[in-house]
Amino acid sequence: MLDESLSKGLATRFFNEHAEYCFALDRNRLRCEADARKFAHHPDKWRQWLRSIDGSLGKTLLSKVENGGKRKFLTVFHYLGAPDSNPVTEWDEPIIPIMFRSYTYPAAQVAHRFPDRCYVSKHAFARLIQRLGVSEGSKQGTYDFYTLNEELVPLVTWSTVWMMCLMDVVHLAQLPKELLAFPIPSSNGMFFATLNMSRPMLNIRTWVHDRQLSARQRSLKSKLQQSLDESEANLISCIADDMRPPGCGFAVKAVCSRLASFSNELLDAAFEHLSDSPEKADLQVLVRKTVEAFKLSPGTLAAYQSLSREAFLAAFRRPDGEQHLIMLLEKAVQKDPNLAEAFGSD
Repeated sequence: MLDESLSKGLATRFFNEHAEYCFALDRNRLRCEADARKFAHHPDKWRQWLRSIDGSLGKTLLSKVENGGKRKFLTVFHYLGAPDSNPVTEWDEPIIPIMFRSYTYPAAQVAHRFPDRCYVSKHAFARLIQRLGVSEGSKQGTYDFYTLNEELVPLVTWSTVWMMCLMDVVHLAQLPKELLAFPIPSSNGMFFATLNMSRPMLNIRTWVHDRQLSARQRSLKSKLQQSLDESEANLISCIADDMRPPGCGFAVKAVCSRLASFSNELLDAAFEHLSDSPEKADLQVLVRKTVEAFKLSPGTLAAYQSLSREAFLAAFRRPDGEQHLIMLLEKAVQKDPNLAEAFGSD
């Protein structure tokens, strides 16, 4: 758990980073900081604030970025844009773009509009509504949108994860996009996405309920979810390049190292269906180099996991956060001889 001092420091840091926005609203930044420090330690006020925004967001998804305690977190809005024609596929199809919209914190909201993270096809929405059984009444097409929130929130995170794992090969024309199906686990099932070649983005094609998954798919879902659950860093807050605070670079690499083996397995399976060609071998080598770039040695991961959450979050507050994290890891290695190989291959 975070102590009171660190929690206040996180609140202060948040407003320091967004001082320009606070001033644009003609607010006194110091007053905002003081209010946030007080507000963050009153759970009743926090719950009241959450209830007030939960019912008034329109087509917006909520996810919570915890800073150690259930009542100390930021909330991220994931905005679903207006339906558009799909630039990813070669046919005209209605899609919904999903993106980061804003951070909110008690007493303040900071609006952003980051690039689209993925496109959700009309077919995927239809399958999600149908297979979740959320339709209401006899009128076709009527459903409670907010029952979809829990399933849709992981799309932003996992789209970014897969793009980072494949960042060096996503633009290659010879990559067999028609053979790749990227899994995205959700609460009650899995989304399956195809890869766009012209932009680093996933096209969410369909959603399958847990009861429809094969044994192999259920095993894969479990492994992917476990990879995220084991991470000390919250991907929603730091994995995207344009949202990464100091110190998160190592966290992102550690998370991707857990996921890289899964992406490698999927790509290998796709390559099996390709006919032999001069480009095939070169492409396989490039993919493996990309995957290896995200891998850490077992010792490094063990040292990383040995850090307390308090120490990890404290590093976020420092301008030299990533270097400070590495220093902490080196100390962990010195204390535990079993971690001696931690930095042998990095």
